[in-house]
Amino acid sequence: MGIVLILYSSIEGFVIPYFASPRIGLSVHTLGATEGVLLLALGLLWPKLALRADASRLAFWCLLYSALAILAAYTTAAAWGVGNETIMLAGELPHGLDHGTAFQETLIKILS
Repeated sequence: MGIVLILYSSIEGFVIPYFASPRIGLSVHTLGATEGVLLLALGLLWPKLALRADASRLAFWCLLYSALAILAAYTTAAAWGVGNETIMLAGELPHGLDHGTAFQETLIKILS
């Protein structure tokens, strides 16, 4: 899955200028690459964790869900150019974000 996220990040880098909010698109690009490397590193360390089978399965799915959910939320916010209520970068709102419709803001909140 780490390789898939790195490939996603690489391809997504080409469409950053076309997002409604390019600054959030850049965040998606960086976040995807970082999470991809994290998943690769955890995949190498996973056998050394010595977790029971059920704990290992739970940790795996929680990690995978968290990686994909935040990427989905940020990608949606970048594509729509909304997310003023939920997405802050370095303590300030990124330029280019607007308040979306109630549906858009709620979906981003649910995904993240």
